Amino acid sequence: MKNRYWFCTLLAIVMIASLPGSSFAQTFIRATLPNPSHEPATGYRFQILTPGEVLEAVAQTDKSQQVAGDAHLLGVSLPSNSKLAATSVHENSSTVSFPFQRPIATNDRIDLRVSFTPKEYWKVYFKDVFQYADGHTERSKIPYAAFFISYEPVKDSNKLKASLTIVNNVATSYGISKSVANDDQRRPITFHNASVYINNKMDHYDIQHFDRPDGQKVELPSSFTLKAGEAQTFDLGLVDSKSYVLTLSEISYEGENDRYPIACSHPTDPGTSESAAATKYRIYTPSK
Repeated sequence: MKNRYWFCTLLAIVMIASLPGSSFAQTFIRATLPNPSHEPATGYRFQILTPGEVLEAVAQTDKSQQVAGDAHLLGVSLPSNSKLAATSVHENSSTVSFPFQRPIATNDRIDLRVSFTPKEYWKVYFKDVFQYADGHTERSKIPYAAFFISYEPVKDSNKLKASLTIVNNVATSYGISKSVANDDQRRPITFHNASVYINNKMDHYDIQHFDRPDGQKVELPSSFTLKAGEAQTFDLGLVDSKSYVLTLSEISYEGENDRYPIACSHPTDPGTSESAAATKYRIYTPSK
């Protein structure tokens, strides 16, 4: 995957999940989020609406070199990172916000990285909004999807059978009120240039490095579309039990040209004994 996919990244908003009953493993996502309004944005807030906790969050403005001292950004990291300029606001265990020292203009972007532990991996929904001087908020325009990695044990204790389920998520299916997240007008989303890297080493499984694959690439179908609430599952084959899976793709609303690359990852979780997704949806076996 070319570097432009990393630095244009988006949030769909996305996650990768393990199985019900597993420990609450740490999940990473990365996205680049453009200000969706014609007004300058004064801040940004990320929230998990389903049970879960934000462990760490890093945001930097859209610069070719992301360094400390960027005048746009006041908040950057939980816990605080000495390499960055300041600390974000942890509003509660599931919500983190980033007040901007200087408002960012229309289409200016922030690069967001989030580490979190969902309590129910099969039920995850996020809400992210930009904040403005008059007090109103606007959700990012990036299409929302969820990426679930399921692992099943096999005879070889050093291996697990993995599958990837991608869902065009609808908040009401998780019991979230329409007054909180209304998906009535959700359009189909199309995935482009999807690829998965398996057997990535855990040595660099951290918020700054998780999206740099060193494992084997698994090709997915070049393009596929999901309507609201639809899902698709792909067989990833056997993976090493002490590794993580990294998923990359570009997502667009059906009929639109703008594409938003995404990066998300989740480690294998030995000891689980059932698959949450592999038997629920039609399975495609991508060419290796």
